Amino acid sequence: MFYRPAAKRCRAHRHDGGVCRNWAVRGKNVCRLHGGLSPGRQGPRDAEHMRKLRSGSQRWYAFRQARKAGGLPIRRMGRIPGRRNWEPIEVSRARASAKDEMKAILDNTKRDGEIATFDAAEVAAGPGEGVRPAD
Repeated sequence: MFYRPAAKRCRAHRHDGGVCRNWAVRGKNVCRLHGGLSPGRQGPRDAEHMRKLRSGSQRWYAFRQARKAGGLPIRRMGRIPGRRNWEPIEVSRARASAKDEMKAILDNTKRDGEIATFDAAEVAAGPGEGVRPAD
């Protein structure tokens, strides 16, 4: 008789943290819904190609770091902190940039040593008299 290995289950993770557990494609660890039918990378895999990929990514990172060091805006990469799934991406980006600006303002005031303190009585007194630098 021929030896036939036991059928495997898909090992991809669902959004709720569980495992998919559908039947995996033969010879793969995942089902057809999670990429089991994908043929994989079809391009070159030699050392020259990998060297070109590395040098291109290094140029890209150097460009981003130079823009950041020069105070120029750079595009946020990856997951947006505090992203709410139900809202448009533009709103999430606007909130993230506002948080970044507030953090920069707070960092600048801390660096200058002028941390503002608020007293309820002074705030009630009116504008211009409610904020004083910390001692």
